[in-house]
Amino acid sequence: MGLTTLALLCDLKPYQGDKTWRTRHPANPTARVSRSSRSSRSFPTIRSPKLGSSSAKRLMPQLQVKGPTLRRWGTKLAVAVDLPFFETIGGPTSTPSRDLNDGDIVWLVPRITDDHRLAKHHWEVLSLEASNDKLLSAETVKRHEFEAALRGKLQRIGGKL
Repeated sequence: MGLTTLALLCDLKPYQGDKTWRTRHPANPTARVSRSSRSSRSFPTIRSPKLGSSSAKRLMPQLQVKGPTLRRWGTKLAVAVDLPFFETIGGPTSTPSRDLNDGDIVWLVPRITDDHRLAKHHWEVLSLEASNDKLLSAETVKRHEFEAALRGKLQRIGGKL
C-alpha cells in the first residue's frame, strides 16, 4: 500500500535553496516573473498564519477531492503540517492509531529543532471523515481580533479603516 503526499498531488515545487522561484504572470502567461522582484527575502522572519481560514480554504478541498479517489485506489494520503496548525485543529486524537489499515490519511506532525531541522514528533492515521471533522473544528479567529490586526496593518502602511 503506497503513500501519496499532498505536495505531489498539488504539483508543488520543492524549495531549491537560494535559487529564484519563478511563476507565470496572470496577465501575460508567456512572461515570467521572479519572486525576488516582488520580495527581497524568501521567507518571512515572523510567521503569522491564518490557520482557521487556510484549513477550510485550501487543505479541506484537497482532501475531499483526492481522498475518495485514493481510497478507491487502495492508497493513503500523507499530510504533513506543523505543530501550531495541528494544535488549532484539535491536536492528537485521544487514542491515535498507527495502523495504516485504520484510515485514509496519515497525519505527519514534525517538530523543528533549535538548529532548524525537522525531527519526529507525532503521526497518526485517520479516516477521511475524521480528518474532515478535525478541520471543521478548527478555532476561528474572533471578529474583534481580526479587525484589530487589520487596523494595525493599515496604520503601518498609512491607510485608514
